[in-house]
This record gives sequence, structure tokens and C-alpha cells, in this order.
Amino acid sequence: MFDHQNASVLFVIDANAGVGQVVVRLDYTLKSGRLSQIANAVVSAYQVPVESLLSRLACGLLQLLLGGLR
Repeated sequence: MFDHQNASVLFVIDANAGVGQVVVRLDYTLKSGRLSQIANAVVSAYQVPVESLLSRLACGLLQLLLGGLR
């Protein structure tokens, strides 16, 4: 899925205890002291209710890129 609000790619994984969501931020600026680099970076990973994803999909905040939700 693509999150239009945060310019992030969401990888949704079916897990035994629910649905896992891993967020990858595109063109994320990593800063360390005076150095900075732009990269695609994992910024969070957690479980999320599938209803929340379906709601955000219905509102147009998310775009399904591949696969589906059940």
C-alpha cells in the first residue's frame, strides 16, 4: 500500500495475532551530526487492526499497490 498522507510505503503482513504493518519512508533524510543522507528507511513496525487499514483505504488515504486485505 502507499500512504499518500505521509509519502510512505506500507507492507502489510498477515500475522497470527493480527495484521502487522511495516512503514518505509521514501526519500527519508537521515541525519548524524553534520552529515545527512537521503534513503528509503523503515520508520515503524507494529500491529494494526485490519478495519483501520480498510477505513483509510476507503477514504483514499491509502492506495492498494499489490494484493488485498481480508
